[in-house]
Amino acid sequence: EAGLAGRLGFLEPGMDAAAVTSLLGTPVEREAGALLFREERGVSGDDGALYRVPLAGGRFEGFAKGWKSLRRGPPEAGTLAWMLEKTGGTGGEEGAVGYDLGPLTAEDSTAMFDRFCTEAPAADPDTWDSWCRVIANLAEMGARDERVPAHVGARFLDRALPQAHATQVLHAYDPVGGRDLFAARLHALLARDASARPFPGAAHDLQVLFAYMGREDVRTAPLLELALRHADGDIREVGHGYRQWLPEASARAFLEQGLADSRPGVRRRCAEALCAEMAAPPDRLALVERRLAEEDDAETRAYLEEARRLLRAADGGAARAPGAGAGADDASS
Repeated sequence: EAGLAGRLGFLEPGMDAAAVTSLLGTPVEREAGALLFREERGVSGDDGALYRVPLAGGRFEGFAKGWKSLRRGPPEAGTLAWMLEKTGGTGGEEGAVGYDLGPLTAEDSTAMFDRFCTEAPAADPDTWDSWCRVIANLAEMGARDERVPAHVGARFLDRALPQAHATQVLHAYDPVGGRDLFAARLHALLARDASARPFPGAAHDLQVLFAYMGREDVRTAPLLELALRHADGDIREVGHGYRQWLPEASARAFLEQGLADSRPGVRRRCAEALCAEMAAPPDRLALVERRLAEEDDAETRAYLEEARRLLRAADGGAARAPGAGAGADDASS
């Protein structure tokens, strides 16, 4: 089960207080217009993390500026929360959210690597992800340990584990066979039915994996096509973020299919792409007109209408004979 911070992402506008508490648990405090929830003591060791969920008229309407974590004190030294704070690079900076825990020392990083090698092989999904984030942070800070790639690689294909931060670790270390692991992970996630998707963050893993696989790898295009055809809308939406990596004809075909996708986010992304891809075939305007007749998502309609305007303008310009500008018209009149 995801921790409290993870469950916050499943809040939906319109939820009443009962629905919020059903998802997040019993609030530790109630304010006028808000409920406060505390993260249970777990792998982070930070039992002082509070989250404020605003309610307007008794219902959740969203977070005005993202959810807020209100702490009553810094995390306990030696916990994962402390390591994340210590390696996050924001503590103590003016305007930053965090605590000034002092500079990271060589002794600190050595101790973190030793604990990672001891605890990570059996860590649960949340703990594994936190550990990999710490190790990725350390790599950004220039601290590395030769034992890391083997430990990350050994669990990288575990379908039950989120691997976005683990992917960042392998990308930073660039071990022999690292790209093969990326390809194997992508194939394992994409080849399975959406109903069996191992965890809610699978689409985020895919986004990071595709970014690090890169366009030039010969395995990328077939894997990308699997994503674009996937039964899960989140995964298709990720795929459309990299659609232009495909050969032109395939990219165009998937764009046209995406305009009629059942998922609004996919249709929106494809309609937006139309505005940027002005090398359009002659029948593209007719396609946009058909989609406008059926589209009910306001943001997607706005992109389609802009695409129609651009396509009509381009079509009008193409219809004029070369050199038949305003001056030529005036001269012949």
